[in-house]
Amino acid sequence: MRIHRSKAMNPAQNDEVMNFFKTFTQADRLKIAGLLGLEAMTLDEIAEQLKLRAAAASSHLSYLENLGYVQREGNRYRLNVRMLEDLAKRVLAGQRPKVNADELISETEPGSVDYEHKVLSDFLLPDGRLKSLPAQQKKLIVILSYVARSFESGARYPEKEVNERLSRFYKDTASLRRYLVDFQLLQREKGIYWKPDPADVNAES
Repeated sequence: MRIHRSKAMNPAQNDEVMNFFKTFTQADRLKIAGLLGLEAMTLDEIAEQLKLRAAAASSHLSYLENLGYVQREGNRYRLNVRMLEDLAKRVLAGQRPKVNADELISETEPGSVDYEHKVLSDFLLPDGRLKSLPAQQKKLIVILSYVARSFESGARYPEKEVNERLSRFYKDTASLRRYLVDFQLLQREKGIYWKPDPADVNAES
């Protein structure tokens, strides 16, 4: 009697599957994916629906977005259904995912997804608050970009509301606010702050 064995997954497929299960064994991430599978939602809507701190919801969304499971359109997030379907097809078909050579970035190189994950892991508490601010500028930019996601493009915020939002992340709101302005992640005029459109920032630089 001949026993037919299923073809083992190659290392790339195995990494993808393990990464998927590691991501969604976290209950709040799974709940977020469930919500976004039904409709696109803003950060505040997700936080309110799941009774999460905005900082914690932002951390989970950043993690999911960096892995490609979630996509952002304006200030709304949606589940990347096509990416998840492609992942399932590759695993079931036993096909190795195609890798674009231009996307092969060192795990420790600033700007890579793995680098951002490492910085966030090093400087964030489980509830999404900051342990401290990095002294190194490249790491600081990663942290500031993470904090800036809690602001919606186009919205105007008085300084009091900015401080309230920043206090969810870090006790020294003055330093955090100053860094966000210095690195053009927030703009300020007459006590009013707003998150600039990326296209406007690129046009000025």
